[in-house]
Amino acid sequence: MKTLKEIPFHSVDSTTWQHNGHRFGKIYKFTGNGMKNIHPKKNVKNKNGLIDHNFKEWVKFQSYAESNL
Repeated sequence: MKTLKEIPFHSVDSTTWQHNGHRFGKIYKFTGNGMKNIHPKKNVKNKNGLIDHNFKEWVKFQSYAESNL
C-alpha cells in the first residue's frame, strides 16, 4: 500500500488474483483500506466461485484505490 501511494501509476493490469485463486485456492478479502490473503484450511472445491469472489473483492479495492491512493 505504501508503494502505491508513492508511485504515480496511471494504470495497471494483473490477473494474479485469478491465477492464485484458481491455482492455489487463495482467497482475497478487501479490508476497507487494503487486501488480505486468507489461506483456507482445506482445498477449495468450487474454483469458479472462488474466482468470482476474488474478482468482486478486487473491484472493491479498485474503487477504494481510485479515491484514496
